[in-house]
Parts: sequence; structure tokens; C-alpha cells
Amino acid sequence: YAERNSFEQLCINYANETLQRLFNSVVFEAEQAAYGAEGLPWQALPYTDNAATLALLESLGIPDAANLLASAAATNPSATVTVATRSNVGSARVTGLEFNYSQVLDVDAFPKWTKDFTVYANGQQMHLEGSTLADFSNFIPASGSWGVKYNKNKFGAQVNWNYRGRQRLAQQNITYNGLARTDEGFFEYFKPRIYTDINFNYRFTNLIGVFVNARNLTNVAQDAQRYGPVSPSWSRTYRREEFGVQYTIGVKGTF
Repeated sequence: YAERNSFEQLCINYANETLQRLFNSVVFEAEQAAYGAEGLPWQALPYTDNAATLALLESLGIPDAANLLASAAATNPSATVTVATRSNVGSARVTGLEFNYSQVLDVDAFPKWTKDFTVYANGQQMHLEGSTLADFSNFIPASGSWGVKYNKNKFGAQVNWNYRGRQRLAQQNITYNGLARTDEGFFEYFKPRIYTDINFNYRFTNLIGVFVNARNLTNVAQDAQRYGPVSPSWSRTYRREEFGVQYTIGVKGTF
């Protein structure tokens, strides 16, 4: 064997070990078991059992990877299959600040009608530390929401603004100056955005009421970006998704 074997050689080794295991099973184990069952005189023959070696290869997922290669080759002879292994590269640490505030506007200095309103705000700013080799996809360092609630008698209403900070997704392969780069900090992101949601509800009795909700009232788009440290700002956005305003109308009851 070479000093550094390829994945193809590993598959060959696995096939050889599988054939050897079959040979051991048929020639040694099955035949000697048949002699014993028929009461024939025989002498046990020593042989090297490679079951442990085969189990080790199977624990690495070799059969699945080999089947994947065979399937790809059958459907597309020019296909390229990448086999990746994940491993723990160390620990991570998250530090940050969170806050939550809510206040009923029942203050003597305010007009009497403000006592039916409540203002609130909450948010967090997080900092993540860890190995640069780790996968921190979907981590959102900053988020928050704020809004106003109104409740009087049988009627209630709420306006809420929700801020979702920049979200880093998967690392990208990007060609820059004619070279494909995967180690220059190129990632896919979701751009920061603010959603506006509203809610109205009316209670006919203590047991039944109706409600109307509207999510993303201003139809803010979700922008997906791909960029690295050397990418110009105008080239970052590559996809924009608009989901429209989502309305929900219904009846709710307590039984």
C-alpha cells in the first residue's frame, strides 16, 4: 500500500475484507458446524477471524459511501461525489447582554386614556467565541422586539416590531480573480430585517371571541447575501424572497 491511500483504495480494502469474511463463514465456520451436527470426526482448523476489522470499516460508514459512489457513477459517469466527516474541534463560548422591559402607561402625568396602553421592549446582543474551524451556522448575534398593546373592555390590539439581526449560514465556494476560494471567510447570510405584526381581538363573552392577525404587514423581503472580506458591497445580494403579508382570521373560545 502507498503511504497515503485514496478513498477508492479504502473501498477496495473493504471489498477484500468482506470476501475474506464470506470465505471464513462458508469454508471454516459452516463446514465445521455441519461436521459437528452429523457427529463426524473432525479436527478444528485454526484461521484468522477478520470480523473485528470488517466491523471497524462498517462503523466508519464505508458501505454507505461506496453505495453513494456506485449510484452516482451509474446515473452520471462524470459525477463527482464529496465525502465529508464532521468532528468536534473544541469548545465554544457565548457571552452577551439581554434585557426585557414592560410598562403600563398608568401614570398621573399622562392623560387618563393612556392607562389602557402598555409599551414593551426586549432584546439581546450575543458574542460567540470558538474555533475558526467550527460550524456556527444559523447563529444570530443580535435580535429584539418592541411594541404597544391596547386593552379596554372587550377589545384588544397590539402592534409589534421584530428585529432579526444578520444570520450567518453555510460557507461558500466563490471564484475571485479566477481562483476558487473556500478559506477566505466567504459565507452566505440573511440580511438584517424588521418585521411589523399587528393583532386585533374582540371578546363577545368570556368564553368566545374573534381575532385578526397580520404578519409582516409591510411585506419586508428576505435578502440572501454571499460575500467575504474582499467582496464589494454592491455584489453581496444574490437572492431576494418576498413572502407577502400573512393574514389569520379566526374564532377562539374557552371551554
